[in-house]
Amino acid sequence: MLGARPIYIAGPSFNLLPDDHTAHRALQRIEAHLAFGGRALIPLFVPEPERNLGRAREHVESDGTLLRFIALDEQLDDESRVQRTWTRYERVRGEETEVLEREWVVHWFSSGGFVDLAARAGLVAREIDVQREDLRPGAAVHLLTRG
Repeated sequence: MLGARPIYIAGPSFNLLPDDHTAHRALQRIEAHLAFGGRALIPLFVPEPERNLGRAREHVESDGTLLRFIALDEQLDDESRVQRTWTRYERVRGEETEVLEREWVVHWFSSGGFVDLAARAGLVAREIDVQREDLRPGAAVHLLTRG
């Protein structure tokens, strides 16, 4: 069991923090809110390059609305551990098409790098073995406690 007052950061949420500085500040806030004996679980992943750039993925809703997703372009920066993906979302209803384009920024961590970042925030981090079907391939879950 996790003990008192666990904190769980859902899915790949922590990877959406854009850089180490912001991640460090988030870890400091987690440390400040952890009760005595409390623990936090943070799943992390290293993103895979998008293999379907420019190819539309589509789904038709029961009312006939067409939903379409396209990864338009991607940029990987291994030095800063950042993946930027430019995407396009479309919703087509009859003759009307709504379009949203956005940039997704994913920042990843090496296991050792994350452990060091947590330690600078006053936390002890260790990777734990979690068998879950909903974890993406290559994902790792870290258990955090006060240092």
